[in-house]
Amino acid sequence: MSIMADDMNTKPTIETVLERINTLSGHVDERINTLSRHVDERIDALSGYVDERINALSEHMDTRFNLADTRLERIDSRLDRLQGAMLDLRADFKSLRAQVKERIPDLPDLPRDLLES
Repeated sequence: MSIMADDMNTKPTIETVLERINTLSGHVDERINTLSRHVDERIDALSGYVDERINALSEHMDTRFNLADTRLERIDSRLDRLQGAMLDLRADFKSLRAQVKERIPDLPDLPRDLLES
C-alpha cells in the first residue's frame, strides 16, 4: 500500500501530461486514418457497384428503346400504307360516285364533309 500512497501523492509533471496527450493524439490520429481508409475503400467499392448497375441499366434501357423504335417504325410504315390505301379508296369512291351520277342524274348529293374527311 505504500506504493499506492506514493502514486496518489505524486502529481504528474507537465511533461508527463503532454506526453500522455501526444500519445493519445497519436492513437486518435491513427484510428481516424484507419477509419478514413476503411470508409474510402467502402466508398470505392460501392461506387464500382453503382457504376456497374448504372451501366447494366443503361444497356437494358438502350435495348428497350431500340426495340420500341423498331416497333414504332413498323407501325409508322403500316400507317403510311394504310393512309395510301385510304386515299386510293377515297379516289375510287369519288370516281364511282361520278359514274353513278352520270347514270342516275337525280341522285342527291352527299354532304361535302363526308366526302372530304
